[in-house]
Amino acid sequence: MRMLPIFILLVSSYLALGNLVPNQKTWTYMMRSVQMSTSDESIAGGTTRLDRISRGEFGLTGTLYFNTDVPRDLEAEVNIYRSTDGGGTYKLEPFSVPRRKVYDALNTFYKDIIMKSAANCSDLPQFKGTLDIIHAREFHYEKCRVSTDGFPNYLSDGLYKIEVKTFGIVHIIWEVVVEVVQKTF
Repeated sequence: MRMLPIFILLVSSYLALGNLVPNQKTWTYMMRSVQMSTSDESIAGGTTRLDRISRGEFGLTGTLYFNTDVPRDLEAEVNIYRSTDGGGTYKLEPFSVPRRKVYDALNTFYKDIIMKSAANCSDLPQFKGTLDIIHAREFHYEKCRVSTDGFPNYLSDGLYKIEVKTFGIVHIIWEVVVEVVQKTF
């Protein structure tokens, strides 16, 4: 009989706290700039730009090409920085993906966060299981927006710089700056 009041207290606390913790995104984002560079255009590179989709909404458009099969020893990392002063200074955020083999990054970060968003606006790889090889070719993407499904429910306001870098046979740097603002409910 003593357990019933404790059980009711636990369930009530859980329900009360569940209503205080947001279960949907409290923020939205707007893309502000994008750029790409390569250390050797004869091996890999591309173009990227922002294209207007509608008022205040932009998507990524461009190409990414490899003139050789992507080697297994190519490495990649994703660093995410945040600025609270309009882009004057950026500090590294804990959401980064540490340097690892590019296929490991594609089979985790890309597959979990990017792939679903890229399905309807690009010919970037779509796969089940694991991606083992990317053959030499050119990929195209047009007015792509990344879904926020794989991101935290709460992010602080500010400018976020997402920097994707490769290391190895070619050094590609792809960078996008987005502005995160809180939604008004």
